[in-house]
Amino acid sequence: WSLPACTMSDSDRCPDGYQYISTIKACCLEFDADSNPVEWDGKRCEAVLPEDTNVDTSTSEPPEGLGDPCTEDGNECEGKEANFCVVNPLAPDKAYCTTIDCSPGGCQAGYQCCDCSAATLIPKEQACLNDADAATTVEYKQCTCEG
Repeated sequence: WSLPACTMSDSDRCPDGYQYISTIKACCLEFDADSNPVEWDGKRCEAVLPEDTNVDTSTSEPPEGLGDPCTEDGNECEGKEANFCVVNPLAPDKAYCTTIDCSPGGCQAGYQCCDCSAATLIPKEQACLNDADAATTVEYKQCTCEG
């Protein structure tokens, strides 16, 4: 006496909204938030972005006015994309225009997104600081910065 053979398709192995990944014999969410297909990367389920969505940030233009010299009143930054004047009180002659409300990795090359809400010497905004200022603020534990 023998049992009849049972076959199941990969699409029937997981509940709706999930896809079967045969290499790990498990179900992953079928799509990420941007509707990109998901597959196993060897450690976890990862979105697989289409080739044309890869953006080369090295060729993107920096915000207008980024790094332009400014004074404490910030008038030099008004009307530009980089409309916030970063002034280090220890070196006010080296103030420059930048962008605020950045996110980690959201600043141009040569700048880091720094959260200075605990700072005592520089403005409290989260802003793109140049690498030298970012290093100094981190060294003195005034800000946390990410590239």
